[in-house]
Amino acid sequence: YHPQNVQELPLIGGEQALLLSGIVDWLKKLLDTIAKKHEPILDVDKDLFSPLETLRGSNWRGRDCNDLMDDIYPGVGWTAEENSDLDHNCNGIRGHDDSGRSYEETFCANSGAHGTVILGDSAAAHFRIPTQWLNASQIHAGAFDHTMAILSNEFDWPHHSGVTGYTNDTTGEDSGWVNSIYSHMRRRNRCNHRDYQNIAVNGARVGSMAPPNGIVASFARNPKRDNPVVLFHALVGNDVCHPSRNLDAMTTPSEFEEKVLATLEYLDRTLPQKSHVIFIGLADGMVLWDALHDRMHPLNVPYPDVYDYLNCLESCPCWAWMNKNATIREAGSQRARELSAVYTKIISQQTYANFDMIYFDFPFNAIRKEWEAQGGQVWELIEPVDGFHPTQTAGTLMAEFLWNKLVMEHPEVVGDVNPFNADIERLFGDQGGH
Repeated sequence: YHPQNVQELPLIGGEQALLLSGIVDWLKKLLDTIAKKHEPILDVDKDLFSPLETLRGSNWRGRDCNDLMDDIYPGVGWTAEENSDLDHNCNGIRGHDDSGRSYEETFCANSGAHGTVILGDSAAAHFRIPTQWLNASQIHAGAFDHTMAILSNEFDWPHHSGVTGYTNDTTGEDSGWVNSIYSHMRRRNRCNHRDYQNIAVNGARVGSMAPPNGIVASFARNPKRDNPVVLFHALVGNDVCHPSRNLDAMTTPSEFEEKVLATLEYLDRTLPQKSHVIFIGLADGMVLWDALHDRMHPLNVPYPDVYDYLNCLESCPCWAWMNKNATIREAGSQRARELSAVYTKIISQQTYANFDMIYFDFPFNAIRKEWEAQGGQVWELIEPVDGFHPTQTAGTLMAEFLWNKLVMEHPEVVGDVNPFNADIERLFGDQGGH
């Protein structure tokens, strides 16, 4: 069936054919929004924020508290012209004191509020396939109760992720403690409530992130009106990883630099002043083989056999690292080091008007040592089904590591503790939740 052939369908009148054609066009636009634009499906006022949780809604970016007004959304800064009876930035703070001064002005205007953003890939979005879906011994009566939510979030769990997560799992399918960068920023300053954006897409590389038509275009910020942000640029694997069995598929350092610079130029036009961009280096995927080569996959076959099968089909998420050949694995790690070095080069050579730049190595190796020192095993930090992504536990440990680094080495990024936090909690409770 093709929509252009609607007129050829039997037993359908003209009005019915037009209706069917309209439904098909709507579905095509819906799929295009999900697959290409990475924007919320339900967004009446087109401000790129939504009251819906899934389908790129509030699991991914702060919940819109008024989807009929495009000037009300998370992250808007305070202005003297605002109506204090409206929650103009969806942080749950509204109204005024006995003197007529708005609570938003009193509590937030000079608090140094910042949003939390990540531009990334499936690791940033916290990709995960539930183990019980593949292992019959773990299937139970409710094993598939949350299938639609999982599918509508593209097998990602951004609301549990290390940078923008805000809630612990309630489904039993992604167990582990959530304590993200955003959670820390919110506790430090309750004015930051709901100001997060997870702009991450499975399979993203620097080329697909970059403007003019890249994923970064789905990031929403008004440089004149909104609060500044702490933005993580974390494309940690796909510029090395590729299903095709060819090292030439890896992004070269010059290509990497070109695309990162294009993204930074776009951000300098988009971010409010006093923002911060934090580069996270690429992962060293050698750990995947080291941790899993002598273990069994949930399908009850050795991981190397799973690698071979997926590589034969050219559908493996990372041929370079999920490979029996040690020389190829090392080539992947060498390219990862070369690409990570591009970030430090950019920091040394470039300056931007609206943000400064910081670089951190991908923190998996650091938290791995801590985990092992506590008696844990490295394989426990790697998702068992895909044998590639960090688990929920790993994501939280990496977030804790990065947060501590920021507090100790870059206190200007995290800002001061808001002295009005207790007043905000007393007056507004959970501020409307997430």
